Amino acid sequence: MSFWKATPRSLALLLALAAFAACLAPTESFAKKALPAGNQPDPDAALAGNDDPIISYFDSNISKLRCAIWNEDDWALSTPDSSNSVGRWSSIALDDRDSIYISYYDSANGDLKFVYSDGATWWVSTIDQAGDVGAYTSIAVSSGRSPFISYYDATSGDLKVADLSGFSWSAQAVDAAGDVGRWTSIALDESDRPHVSYYDATNGNLKYARWTGASWAVETVASQGDLGKYTSLAIDGSGNPHISFYNATDGDLVYASKQGISWVLETPDTAGDVGLWTSIAIDSDGKPRISYFDAANGDLKYARKTSSWFVQTIESEGNTGLFTSLLLGSLDGINICYFDSSASEIQLYEESGMSLRGSFMRVDGVALSGHRQSQTISLMATPNPVAGEVSLSMVLPDHTPLKARIAILDIMGREIDRIYDGQIYSNRLSFTWDGKAADGIRLPPGSYILNVEAWDNQGSRHRRNLKLVLLK
Repeated sequence: MSFWKATPRSLALLLALAAFAACLAPTESFAKKALPAGNQPDPDAALAGNDDPIISYFDSNISKLRCAIWNEDDWALSTPDSSNSVGRWSSIALDDRDSIYISYYDSANGDLKFVYSDGATWWVSTIDQAGDVGAYTSIAVSSGRSPFISYYDATSGDLKVADLSGFSWSAQAVDAAGDVGRWTSIALDESDRPHVSYYDATNGNLKYARWTGASWAVETVASQGDLGKYTSLAIDGSGNPHISFYNATDGDLVYASKQGISWVLETPDTAGDVGLWTSIAIDSDGKPRISYFDAANGDLKYARKTSSWFVQTIESEGNTGLFTSLLLGSLDGINICYFDSSASEIQLYEESGMSLRGSFMRVDGVALSGHRQSQTISLMATPNPVAGEVSLSMVLPDHTPLKARIAILDIMGREIDRIYDGQIYSNRLSFTWDGKAADGIRLPPGSYILNVEAWDNQGSRHRRNLKLVLLK
């Protein structure tokens, strides 16, 4: 009732489908401009407030730092720093205004560099030039929009942290005991105090440092074997640290959490040589999610803890899953950015938040030097956010579609309106929504979900969600 005022919705949709089938031949969906990543791109990713991804990486083809911003249906690419041989070990973070902060390594000069964008201009700074510094960078931004950067001092073998106070940067050695500070990961607690996980190469240990407000408290987390490479750190709402890392002795993925004064270690995955390039996030239930690389099989893997650990291979074609970045979006929807070395592509996969209570479902794939995978449903809403009517379009998988169910859900996953449920005759659909529920009443401003399910002649079921934002 909230769609197609002149005719019944089902009839209007079927007419639209017939028109599309007559004039549009199936094509490879959503081709992207070529953005080859080259070799060893060191990508990192962040999500904007609307859940659009932003990726920093090193483009070895031009030997520069690059930033790719998702813009509705394509990547907008920029070169924040025009210097040569910059951009290795990049790390990206956003503030509450979606301003971009990137830390990275200047390999030509052995310096730590930083770039900031307010959406109009890139501002580049050299933060530390004392020796060979700036590899293994990690960045976090406080609620007051102040960046903190952890990194490795290769000259002294120290862990260092730099922070911006006002207009001045200060850098200090946090741990100088032996060769420490590789594989750093930094996160801030709710008081904006920094915490850092990192590798002790002298002893083969995982270490952790936190700012108490007066000094740095340093401790060893794990020491039985060669532990602590590929660390990733997250802080939960209670200020407790959670760390994923690689056990190089046994080839295992390891998860460490601090409970009270003690660290508890768990091994979510021990199958083969797993746990490289880990990335961790804590969901709204306080549970860890981890993406990582399976070196034995060259696969991208994902581990999620509920009452026990659930492990699944996400992508297994070629040698894929290096440099992972795991991000949680709306409804705890998973976004994983990673590198496919077989294709020299940075790829992004998204999971619908609506399927989190079931098994992991690959909903979308975007390759920086490729295209959206044609095996998935692609959705687009214009405009979004919207104050009036929104135009919605979708491209279903290339297999002949047989049936589709299209609905509007609230953020709790409850159906507000069933748009269509029945036979379809084309893999390209288009319709409009006026922001009303099934009873014809205008919905209040807020976030809603376009939910699409489709079945094809191969017996496969495809699902895709798209967040819609209604304005007053």
